[in-house]
Amino acid sequence: MRLAFQHFGGDAWVAGNVFIENMFLALRTLGSDRPALTLVVDPYAREQDLGALAASADQVLPGPAQPLEQALRIQQSLRYHVAWRLRTGLLHTPMPAAPHPLVKFLRDHQVDAFFTLAQAESPVASLPSVVWLPDFQHRRLPDNFAPEERASRDHVYSVLAHGATRLLLTSAEVCHDLEAFAPDCAHKARQIAYVAMVPAEVYSQDPRNGLAAYHLPDKFIYLPNQFWKHKNHQLVFEALSQLNTRGIRPRIVSTGNPIDYRQPSLFAELLQMLSRLNIRDQFIFLGQVSRLDMFRLIRQSLCVLNPSQFEGLGLSVAESKSLGKRVLVSNLAPLREQEAPGAIYFNPDDPADLANKLEMIWTTAAAGPDAQLELAAAAALPQRQAAFGRELLQVFSEAQAEFQSRGAH
Repeated sequence: MRLAFQHFGGDAWVAGNVFIENMFLALRTLGSDRPALTLVVDPYAREQDLGALAASADQVLPGPAQPLEQALRIQQSLRYHVAWRLRTGLLHTPMPAAPHPLVKFLRDHQVDAFFTLAQAESPVASLPSVVWLPDFQHRRLPDNFAPEERASRDHVYSVLAHGATRLLLTSAEVCHDLEAFAPDCAHKARQIAYVAMVPAEVYSQDPRNGLAAYHLPDKFIYLPNQFWKHKNHQLVFEALSQLNTRGIRPRIVSTGNPIDYRQPSLFAELLQMLSRLNIRDQFIFLGQVSRLDMFRLIRQSLCVLNPSQFEGLGLSVAESKSLGKRVLVSNLAPLREQEAPGAIYFNPDDPADLANKLEMIWTTAAAGPDAQLELAAAAALPQRQAAFGRELLQVFSEAQAEFQSRGAH
């Protein structure tokens, strides 16, 4: 079977690359059933936007260049794709239906099924296709989005949900939201148990040695979220402030993209909040770090913290589970569904609840790898990853078979 994956992600949204890479690695475990994996990239894509993802594909193909007029329409429809909107800033103009050169390109390369993200109108109705619907945040937290963006997302989701052969979802909550949004498309949905892979080199040295250049304290809690509005950093700051009144001063190490296109001033406002609460020395921001350093930070931390107000998956929880690290996370259904060992949950709207649980972890947990949890996670990971690969292959096989049956009739 020959599968093509449309590239999304890059410097501005590393999780997009990681999502596809983990799919590739899972499908690679399938032995004789393993499909051929093609990554289709923008013809002008930069090497740094692909990162390690390119190495996990069997081939990387530049997609077809667009005629100027059509390229402008497609660019405008991509206004709300994270990586693109950070590079531009053009206002959204809906793209009218038009023949798409990607269809001929994929057919010429004898692709059996095509995977893409619900980010802009794509020719999914003309091919056996699987579309990932990450979440319905724009409907659950409408105040986080401008009215025109909510309308754009609704339009794109509706077009792709009705055109796709299968819809890939990462939690039961997203399935429920799809049923409310497009009940006539719910039969296409397939929920998968997403699994994050851990590179072997992560275990090659003591994480303290790999992190020495950052001069971090020996004891810290790791918060790897992007600085986007719904990631809820302010809750952490309020909890730290409350703990200060008890004489308890946890250290938080944070990584991620500091830019939220919806609220460009957010990062500066958070820095001001740190100063007002007098907790600047407790929050260490490293910016965007390498994937290897990210895994090292997970291993060395007391726990991984995710205070988000909304998630469709929660990649940091998936990575912590695969690595064998305890998590302290919002009490959200998609995070609970992952059943991370030793997970502790808190109310994402209650700083006092988080403060109490931060105090417990700060005063009782040990820094560095937990040998027992790591061994258990490493032992379980190959079987989990293979099951993930089989689930994915089944979804693509269904898409191919159903599309072919439509043609036969």
